[in-house]
Amino acid sequence: MVVYSIKDIEQLCGIKAHTLRIWEKRYNILVAQRTATNIRYYTEEDLRFALNLSILYKKGMKISKLAQLSKDEIRAKVTEITDIDDSFEKSLDTLSIAMLELNEYKFIRIFNKNIEQRGFDDTMENVIYPLLEKINLMWVANSINEVHETFVLNIIKQKLIVEIDQLAISKEHPEHSFILYVPENESQKLSLYYMYYLLRKKKFPVFFLGEDCSFSKLKSAQEIIKANYIFTIINESFSEKPLQPYVDKICQEFDSTLLLSGYQAMNQSIVASDTCKVLSTLDQVLMFIDNLTEINLITNS
Repeated sequence: MVVYSIKDIEQLCGIKAHTLRIWEKRYNILVAQRTATNIRYYTEEDLRFALNLSILYKKGMKISKLAQLSKDEIRAKVTEITDIDDSFEKSLDTLSIAMLELNEYKFIRIFNKNIEQRGFDDTMENVIYPLLEKINLMWVANSINEVHETFVLNIIKQKLIVEIDQLAISKEHPEHSFILYVPENESQKLSLYYMYYLLRKKKFPVFFLGEDCSFSKLKSAQEIIKANYIFTIINESFSEKPLQPYVDKICQEFDSTLLLSGYQAMNQSIVASDTCKVLSTLDQVLMFIDNLTEINLITNS
């Protein structure tokens, strides 16, 4: 059975631990269970209930009123809000509930409504990526299992593929060509697809080498394509061995700039150089692409 600490509930629902304790003491709502040593904990059902409470509380409903309702009545009110209040559909809490329930209809409906109102790029940057960060927190806390993560990633990946398919292949900026890949045993495939989408939209020539790419496969592709930039994301594949020798090998053998992102690039403090740039965050990736676009506009003006 998956269990949660009060700190987990605070991080996942956005309600302070102090507030949760007051709710429990004053209103007898979201009452924690206790271990034999009197340590409080919450179950997966408690997490779902906490997320529902969070949605209604953030909407302005008083906790004293919510405490008078049954769990079914609270769930019904959340459903009512997400059905009639489009502006509230951007809530990460509703997406989190849809994920925990493996409710594809609800998840896609909220996703589509955000795209309709905000546009695809804004939805990805300000809704989906915060959700993925939240999922990472839940994963670290053992709050979700693999099926929840797979559920979300597959839906987002399908959306990205549809968006990518609508973009024309371009050679508008041949001086800034890219190879995109992730190494073997690497999980960060979704971010790679998003990078592919961003570059294609900006009309850069991109070769999508894809997932589980060996060094020899990368070398064979680069010998033919001679890309100016090689972009990769490394979160897990070098967690038990140093990443720097792999980075140095790419920089030495390829006449191109390595663009490196991911947790291991930051955690291992990779030494950057003229032929290696570490892009720690999505904002840095977006800024790098925008700078290349501006350079091209100036050059071609």
